[in-house]
Amino acid sequence: MLKLCIFGNPVDHSLSPWIHRQFANQKKSFMDYIKIKASIHDFPALLENFKNARGNGCNITAPCKEIAYQIADKVSSRAEFAKAVNTMKIFSDGTLYGDNTD
Repeated sequence: MLKLCIFGNPVDHSLSPWIHRQFANQKKSFMDYIKIKASIHDFPALLENFKNARGNGCNITAPCKEIAYQIADKVSSRAEFAKAVNTMKIFSDGTLYGDNTD
């Protein structure tokens, strides 16, 4: 099962889990997508916990995008240009790949 989340603060209003579940249902895929409230201070530890829980990827919103950029092991050219990451893939070896789709 694919394990995804969105990090941010505020995050309660996010429709990302609902939107992604609709897509997964259409594709007959199984996934778990949760919301995790995170400040810039606790985001690194929360991301590490999610990674250790076999998370596969996440969306990142305010205020954590710049911190995500600093934490990522590798980033896309878009993330490099923006100095911010709003999507992150977690590879099986623990490598964090950040991108920016804003």
